[in-house]
Amino acid sequence: MRFRRPIFEVCAEGILDRASALGTGFVPWGEVEGAWMRSFLGQRLLAVEVTDERPLLARQGPVKHLLMGVNGRIVGTPVLVPLGFLNVRQDTLLWEIEKHLSRSRGAGGPGRVE
Repeated sequence: MRFRRPIFEVCAEGILDRASALGTGFVPWGEVEGAWMRSFLGQRLLAVEVTDERPLLARQGPVKHLLMGVNGRIVGTPVLVPLGFLNVRQDTLLWEIEKHLSRSRGAGGPGRVE
């Protein structure tokens, strides 16, 4: 499947998620606490932990807000990115996130990346 624009991007400013109907859009590094891989209902997911889910959920429409809130209660974070469409190795993806998260924090060190 080919997409006209990136469905997921890790950049100096943050993470851009358009990988699913529940894609969160842009999440700046200042709102990211860490990331880890997770299996849920037979699907491999990147779970992005946020410092406070309220501002993130407030940027979503009502249905997405509700469903992402359920994700947060079940999995521990509302930001879940399905890996099926991403053409990248999981370890490479986590390394990129850790690198950018560390840079955004300066001397504060990385967040939790597993």
